[in-house]
Amino acid sequence: MRLVDQIADAWRLTLDQRCSLLGGINPSTYTRRAKNPDVVRLSVDELTRASYLTGIYRALHTIYPDPVADDWMLIANRNPLFAGVTPYTHAARGGIIALADIRTLLDGYRGGR
Repeated sequence: MRLVDQIADAWRLTLDQRCSLLGGINPSTYTRRAKNPDVVRLSVDELTRASYLTGIYRALHTIYPDPVADDWMLIANRNPLFAGVTPYTHAARGGIIALADIRTLLDGYRGGR
């Protein structure tokens, strides 16, 4: 939970955006978990999402300089995967599958494909 919160801080996500990326959890649940990250037990769904978010974050910081990497999720993107919306919007609408698609796309960029 601590790493997810650090990534969300770097991306400057609102509380609602953070909750959305973790599967639509309640904002009070997110806040409570963020205050006590050492005692948090995430569901399999939340762990999967956290894993994708971590992979996306790391890939972005491999591909782009820090300021661009941290802004990328909230910048409209013309890649056909995003159809002009931000990667965050794509992920919020598409859930785990969209997070997986974003991670695959970035891993492809990182690998030079």
